Amino acid sequence: MRGENFIWEMAQRIFAATISSDFGKYIWLLSPSSLGKNQPAHRLENGLILAYSPDPDLPEGGRVKPGSPLNEEWSRYFLNFLKKELLLQQEPIMVEADKEVSEGQVRFRIRTERGGVYVPLDLVITQVSGERMKPESLVMDLDFMPGQRLGYFRYPAEARAAQLVCHIMRDLELISQMEPYLYLYELLQECAMDGRDFGDRFADALETAGIKPDERRRKMFESYADATYMKKRWKVLLRRQRIKQPTWEDTHRVLSAFILPVWKMMEDDMVFIGDWMPTLERFLE
Repeated sequence: MRGENFIWEMAQRIFAATISSDFGKYIWLLSPSSLGKNQPAHRLENGLILAYSPDPDLPEGGRVKPGSPLNEEWSRYFLNFLKKELLLQQEPIMVEADKEVSEGQVRFRIRTERGGVYVPLDLVITQVSGERMKPESLVMDLDFMPGQRLGYFRYPAEARAAQLVCHIMRDLELISQMEPYLYLYELLQECAMDGRDFGDRFADALETAGIKPDERRRKMFESYADATYMKKRWKVLLRRQRIKQPTWEDTHRVLSAFILPVWKMMEDDMVFIGDWMPTLERFLE
């Protein structure tokens, strides 16, 4: 448990250092959707993922600084900043890191150590367009600094949900990993959403993927509620993530309550209007 708490503390420290700097206005929390301690470590399995929206008014080819486009030079600049920030904190953290840069994304493979506890954590920064994003403005308590709070922006839950649902409905039973189901379930447990905004983003994602929202695909998804094959794959996922919940039945029920009302309206070329309520696990229409 000590290691799990440390990895969440590291995620908070890295995020807080970034948000409190000149990078802050360009960085949004993407995944996981919250960074409080005492959460299962699997939520950071793919890393701390941040969305980066560059400043469109900065001239190209100028000196690299916060707001510049994400590239190799920017990644070196950011890594130097991050190492310095973590070493200057009241409780210094030893940091080693390397990076992988691809088009529009950089993955920092960070290794931290304090008091003999070693924790690896990937930090993934992916460049996004600020158009239509409207990030949520939130505040979090900093567990490593009791009494301190941090204001930050979070990547729109509707945009994240549209990406996950498109992945699920595109691949159906051929999906290579079951994580999108788990990530979507966790998102739906935490975030209220505007159904119309989600529907618009989802429609755009389906169009890009070349998928028509039809009854056949919907029926296939509905059939997974009792599909032995999907239940077995879910149990494998739970074992791999070292968690016991949620059950497949509960997961499919919640995802169905979110996906199907919007999908059915799209089949009829109509606009869905409603608000997703996490506590009720359904839309209020």
